[in-house]
Amino acid sequence: MSDNAFEAPDLATLQAIRQRLHAGEDVDVVTAELARPAQPAQGLAFPFGAGRVVVLGEAGMLTAQIVRFPDQPDREPYHFGLNTGGHDDQQFALNLMHWLSRLIP
Repeated sequence: MSDNAFEAPDLATLQAIRQRLHAGEDVDVVTAELARPAQPAQGLAFPFGAGRVVVLGEAGMLTAQIVRFPDQPDREPYHFGLNTGGHDDQQFALNLMHWLSRLIP
């Protein structure tokens, strides 16, 4: 994985404000909370129109890759993405597909 990160697009922020105000939340509370600086994100998921959008800063978490070094026969291949341990990217990918397809709310 790399350290790619990005900030939420203005459209996502506007959509969040619109939804919260439509739900009856106080204008001052919503704008004060959303005015705080956001931390960089590896991914964003948000409803958009009648659909849903997911934007990921690192595609490696949804792939299983192996880098081989043919010019260095003694060097072990480097594995990254879904085929490495220490995280639950396979479950994340499944949850992501379920959320996008509306199998989960």
